Amino acid sequence: MKKFKISVALFVLICLPAFLLSGCKGFEGYEGEYPQLYTEAIYSILDVRGYHDSHSLVDPYIKIVETDEYGRIMYTYQEIGEYALCIMQKSDEDYVYYYPDFNFIRTSKDVWAEDINERIRNSFSEESIHELKAMNDFGKELDESKCIKKPITLKKESPELSKETVNKLEALCISFAEESGCKGKGSVYRYAQFCSYDNYGRMLFYVYGIHRDVYFDLAIIFNPDWSYDETNSLLRLTENYQSDLKEFKQLHNWDQPLK
Repeated sequence: MKKFKISVALFVLICLPAFLLSGCKGFEGYEGEYPQLYTEAIYSILDVRGYHDSHSLVDPYIKIVETDEYGRIMYTYQEIGEYALCIMQKSDEDYVYYYPDFNFIRTSKDVWAEDINERIRNSFSEESIHELKAMNDFGKELDESKCIKKPITLKKESPELSKETVNKLEALCISFAEESGCKGKGSVYRYAQFCSYDNYGRMLFYVYGIHRDVYFDLAIIFNPDWSYDETNSLLRLTENYQSDLKEFKQLHNWDQPLK
């Protein structure tokens, strides 16, 4: 018993300070070289948090891969569980400009290599990279009319979900799971991650759920008052979900004046 007490005391002395420093201290903001690229990535890729992982809370890894003669930048964005290849159109002191919907490709099959170009070739198909460049006019003159812009930020801020909204998400996830063939009304909803907003206050969230061994990656769009379309509430996401998400946004009048 005495040895056990000593072991516990040592654990507290050694581990508690580290826990307080890493576990309780929140991510204070991006400190890297590319705040414009950081901003584009966190507002484009649905399930990113804006920091590498919840334990270290360090900056995500951003590496520039290629630029064209008009100033576009192709780059990689990485945080734990996420590896994406993105294209930014331009930036100034205040804003980053990029094409909505198809400005990135992502993979869950990141294959490490010391050389960044080899890593990209290992992780993405040549066809998908070529398509990404084509859809973002890489190598062509800039066309700002195709762009959306976001104020450059150093941290992904998230609107707070009320208990009422969480309860609605839990009910929606249970209903969605049942419609997908899952039996039983066990808890499905796990968490919701804010992604982006449109010019009229609508909010796009990534929603994660699990029912036994079935995983649900979902999206939902809330109106500024936290109401939502009860007919087409949730979108189930595939690995490269951009086309489906674009249609989902259009269905919910994304970036259109509020009625």
